[in-house]
Amino acid sequence: MEKELKRRKPNWSESELMALADAVAPHFRVLKGKFSAFITSERKNQLWQDIANQVNAVAMVNRTTEEMKKKWADMQSLTKKKEAERRRSMKQTGGGPAPNFMFKNWENLVLQSLSDVAIEGISGGVDTAECESRPSPVVPAGMTSINNNTYKDMNFESESSQSQERPRKQTRVQRKENEVPGKL
Repeated sequence: MEKELKRRKPNWSESELMALADAVAPHFRVLKGKFSAFITSERKNQLWQDIANQVNAVAMVNRTTEEMKKKWADMQSLTKKKEAERRRSMKQTGGGPAPNFMFKNWENLVLQSLSDVAIEGISGGVDTAECESRPSPVVPAGMTSINNNTYKDMNFESESSQSQERPRKQTRVQRKENEVPGKL
């Protein structure tokens, strides 16, 4: 039994990337928009087929619409990461020359399709990966609910964890109270 090896296609050229960005940019709102009477699955598929035809006219290798969709998502991801790093570096202080971020023409087109929220996140939002969860209290027998004062006074640790002394994280206010004046 002979297995046919699937040959890898060549990397995307700059002309293909530019053609893809040029083709997607004017239709971006339709391609990523919610379905409605005007924006249908059929319409989106037809747009992607048109985009594939435009890119394949420039390319040396024929690529499928699925490859186009994947490459567009990858282009957005890489450009978003690069722009987020540029914005972070603008807020930094310190010596040395400022980093030089040069965007290619296709990256500028991709940037136009990204919102500030997509790049920076929701302002004032909380990254749940950085949150500490607080255990739910066990409501003692006879109590139907716990008000805020009762909640503060309750002990959340189990008996086994009480025997092991663990240092607790300090709040910002506690750290400020513990600071030694004049010490940097």
